[in-house]
Parts: sequence; structure tokens; C-alpha cells
Amino acid sequence: MKRSTDCFAAFAYVISILFVVYTCGAIADNLGEGSIDGAFLNDLKNEPNVLDTQKSLLQKAETQCSKDSDCHYAGKCTKRDGELKVCECRTGTSGSLCQDVEGCIANPNMCGNGTDVQCIFDVVREKAICKCDNTSKEFDQTTKTCRVPCEDDDDCGLNGRCSKKFCRCRLGASGDFCENIDQCQSKEVDCGSAPGVICALGEKGQAYCICEYITQGYDYDTKTCKACNCGENYISCKFENGTKTCFCKGSYAQRFSECACKCFFQFIMRKFYAYLF
Repeated sequence: MKRSTDCFAAFAYVISILFVVYTCGAIADNLGEGSIDGAFLNDLKNEPNVLDTQKSLLQKAETQCSKDSDCHYAGKCTKRDGELKVCECRTGTSGSLCQDVEGCIANPNMCGNGTDVQCIFDVVREKAICKCDNTSKEFDQTTKTCRVPCEDDDDCGLNGRCSKKFCRCRLGASGDFCENIDQCQSKEVDCGSAPGVICALGEKGQAYCICEYITQGYDYDTKTCKACNCGENYISCKFENGTKTCFCKGSYAQRFSECACKCFFQFIMRKFYAYLF
């Protein structure tokens, strides 16, 4: 019985060896004949080359164009390598579709930090320029901001002058037309909001409050304008800490609440001193 079992096991072992040999031969024949399985194995073997080819084709597909309008900044769509059409870029631009402006890339701070300006390519001058989103404004190279241009000094008011198309403001003033007084904008100097009150700019860039009408003076306590009532010979007046101050013309000085002639005042004073001494 045991001998029969051993013989059967030996027979089964021989059969399995023959099956493996046959299978290996079949695989070798298929590889030689270029069967589906062989092609698949060859593809796996050559996988790096396949990926490189696909990458190359993808890069070419990204650079293809069909017409000139596909190319930025007046680039031309031309044929290369047979049927492949690519963008031919103007000097100063690059990229697959000429979308990169070399001057903008080389100088990233060219147009400042504003959110209302873009660095683009000027196809006429063939160079990078800064273009403002608001068509009523132009880019000021000095301040690196978008501003409304001026025509003459009158556009810049009392606090600036027109130079190279833009208002150049005095110290303490800002805005397209120098209309803003910085200390008043920041409320460092608060003139209030009463009718007729104006924030003005002094010679050294300091802000102060005045009234629109010369017959009135600014009251620093109430932040309003009040009538001066300084007589006929005054220039201006102000109210501060409950006291009125009249600024009189050259030969006049404040006497009580009005401007009086200095000569009369001096005559009276001389008589008074003469009487005392």
C-alpha cells in the first residue's frame, strides 16, 4: 500500500515539472512572436521612454496656436516642425503664448504695490509699461501710483504745482490735486464739521483751521465760525479760550474789541506817561 502511494506522489511530481516546462516555452514563444502579452511586457520594460515621449507631446500641445490672436502682445502664430504651429513672440515677451513680459519679470516692483495697476507690454514702444485700471488715471513714475493728470498749476490749488503731468504737493498735502491736508485727514487736527470751516495748510506743512469768509474767525472751543466785529481795519480774527483776538492792519492795533489807530493810542499813552512823571 505504501509503495503504491509513493509511486503516485512521484508521478504527480513529474507531471507538475512537465507542465511548468511547457508553460515557460509557451511564454517564450509568445514573446518571440510579438503576442499581446509580449507587447505588454515590452511596454513595461520601455515605460520611461514612453513617459518621456508623452511629456514631449504635452509640451508641444501647450505651445500650439491656431491663429495670431492666440498669441499675446501682437505675437505671430507660425508653422514649425511640419504641421505644428507655435507663437513667434515680439522682442521683450516670451512664454508659450508670449504671455510673459520680460521687463515686468525682471523688475517686479516696477509698478509699485497698488492694486489698481498692471504691468503690461506696449507693442508700439516695445517695452514694459504700467497701465492703470481706471482709464481716467495715468501712472506716476515718481510716486508709483495711479493719479489723475493735471494741465496747469491752477489744477493743483494752493497746495501744489503741476509738473510732468502731475500735481506735486507741498509738505503736508496729498491727493491727485493736493486737495487733502494730511493732519486733518488723520484727525490730528480736528476742525469739526460746522458750515464754513476750512482746514488750511501753513508754510511749514502744519494744518490749522480757518473760516471761509474773512469777516469770521474760527472758535477753537466750539469748532465753529463767529463774526469778528473788529472794526474796519482788521485782517482776520480768532477765538480761543473764550477770548477774541483781532489781527489788525499795519498801523492799527487791537484796543478793547476792535482795531484802532496806533498813532492815537501812542499819543494817549505819551500824554498819560507825561502826566505820571
